[in-house]
Amino acid sequence: MKNLVKIIAGAAMFASIGLTAFAGEITVAEQPALVKDGKVTISGSGFPAGKPVILLFETKDGVVSDISYALEPAPVADKAGNWNTVWSYGRFVKKKLIGEGALTLQATDDEFVGLGKTQITFVK
Repeated sequence: MKNLVKIIAGAAMFASIGLTAFAGEITVAEQPALVKDGKVTISGSGFPAGKPVILLFETKDGVVSDISYALEPAPVADKAGNWNTVWSYGRFVKKKLIGEGALTLQATDDEFVGLGKTQITFVK
């Protein structure tokens, strides 16, 4: 139930985010494969220094999820505004929430103000 509340809250915040308040850049290291033990490196630059970054992922059925629980380490921008993390996304593959193709990944601050957005393309 707690995760459902997070998903609903994340979806509401994601839907209400219009223009990004801060123009950070998100980079996905590679095109991740649709495997049940999948991991992908995600990094960012140009973010507010010393601030945590929340990553929201939109699944193929349009549900927006806060994926913070699956990130190691939790992304926090350094003094130069850079961060780096690894997302263990296998649970999304197991539950068939990720399919082949491009899906949206958005970075926000801890109040869900948009900081940057990108596409992440999954391949078979």
